[in-house]
Amino acid sequence: MNCTLIVFVKNPVRGKVKTRVAATVGDEKAVEVYTKLLNHTKRVIYEWFLVDEAAQKKKVVIYYGDFINPQDSWSGLGFLKKMQPNVPDLGARMKAAFEEELNENTERVVIVGSDCLALRAHHLSQAFSELQQHDIVLGPADDGGYYLLGMKQM
Repeated sequence: MNCTLIVFVKNPVRGKVKTRVAATVGDEKAVEVYTKLLNHTKRVIYEWFLVDEAAQKKKVVIYYGDFINPQDSWSGLGFLKKMQPNVPDLGARMKAAFEEELNENTERVVIVGSDCLALRAHHLSQAFSELQQHDIVLGPADDGGYYLLGMKQM
């Protein structure tokens, strides 16, 4: 495989997901919101596999932030499951995941989170395509951040 999609996820556990949302609507509603976001992300990846023939040759790795659940909704899909590196902040975990995948003879790596409703299958296809000509790609978010990051080397 010369391309890898990394998806950062958490298990939908009360008190562990969408904590800022939970502060106003409660833990149960926060889990419900996060579960819908997880399902959206899975649908996007399925669609990407269906519409992008090249996607069928790419590796998808689900990186868990808390624990790997062998019986969760990502099971049985042929995706690899790994733990996010045990480092203190998101940027450091992303860097470590990129390094791990790039060290496995992967030429292009794209990372997304599991909670972006704006993510679409064409964003994944475009990111991997753009990495053929560019070293880094960003999917800019309306809030000034990004929802997707891709690179060919650290």
